[in-house]
Amino acid sequence: MHASPKLHAPKPSVLVALVHELLKAQTFETYADLVDAAKARAARLRLRYDSDAIKRAIVHVERVSGVPLVRPARVTLPTPTPTPDYSRIDAARILAAIAKQLGVKVGPR
Repeated sequence: MHASPKLHAPKPSVLVALVHELLKAQTFETYADLVDAAKARAARLRLRYDSDAIKRAIVHVERVSGVPLVRPARVTLPTPTPTPDYSRIDAARILAAIAKQLGVKVGPR
């Protein structure tokens, strides 16, 4: 029977360095992605970790850097189609036609 690999309890600075190196290598869209990547890296390095230790390391790096660590994907909005300019008379005609189709009486205010 094989013995399980020995996990070493890192100092908090080791987890801070781990998070810092992850952020230098890639960007993350959510904090959950960053936490998962930090946990996976810690497990590969056979470092003992828990969620609180990882979160404290992330908060420390964010506080020291002063910059948000997570950069959401940039969303490109479609260019709005230009709306035609209607005169007040044209708008009143359109409104009257809609009101007629709906069976609603529209009059001056």
